[in-house]
Amino acid sequence: MITTQIGIWGDDFDWDAYNASAADMLEFCTEALEPAINTGAAWEYVLVAGILGTILSFLPEVSFESETIGAETEE
Repeated sequence: MITTQIGIWGDDFDWDAYNASAADMLEFCTEALEPAINTGAAWEYVLVAGILGTILSFLPEVSFESETIGAETEE
């Protein structure tokens, strides 16, 4: 992800053309100046989905019942 961005956003990257491309949103959303940026963005979505999947997999094991806290303090 980062290596893709480093390879694209080098000294020869045309920032003026990239910034001006957002003026026409239809063209900006349907055509990419650098297709590798889309690949990097896809990997970011995969990363976020993996993190959320890991966190949500522990959710069934966690209980938020107040009765267990009261029973522990009585002992």
